[in-house]
Amino acid sequence: MSKSKIIICGIPEIVELITPTIRNHSDKQQIIIITPEEVKNQTECERLIFENLENEDSFLISAYWPWKFSNQVLKEFKTNSLNFHPSPLPKDRGWYPHVHQIRKNTMAGVTLHVLESELDVGPIWIQKDIKLSFPITAGEAHTILKKEIVSLFNKNWSLIIEKKLTPKKQLS
Repeated sequence: MSKSKIIICGIPEIVELITPTIRNHSDKQQIIIITPEEVKNQTECERLIFENLENEDSFLISAYWPWKFSNQVLKEFKTNSLNFHPSPLPKDRGWYPHVHQIRKNTMAGVTLHVLESELDVGPIWIQKDIKLSFPITAGEAHTILKKEIVSLFNKNWSLIIEKKLTPKKQLS
């Protein structure tokens, strides 16, 4: 992947924890970081993405990004994208899945998956089940799941960027 860029759209807390791993395994790529604090809305974010897009080998990472990407952006990245989702997809799609897991006392987990136009349905790069200790607050669960998803990313980024890991279609 020469002359490609890795574009990270994410909250600063997560970006800070994954950037060293990306730098260590992506030395030929330029890294572009976009945080919600730097842009007013998704339109401004996407303008920055297109300004920085080099070629078809560029890669988009969505790390707790608050807005949905347009079909135009998703088309540019095809399977060269990754979203952080704090549940074992396809279970508990959408916002705050850990709250549903606490309410139902069910298995939690984290998933790294390809971005698609419909939220949280893209093929799965890798995922991990997490057993939460009940009783637990939503804040405690959220913190545990963020740590687990960062760890999962850091352990698997080199496999993803080197195309040694293939995303698998979600079962349901």
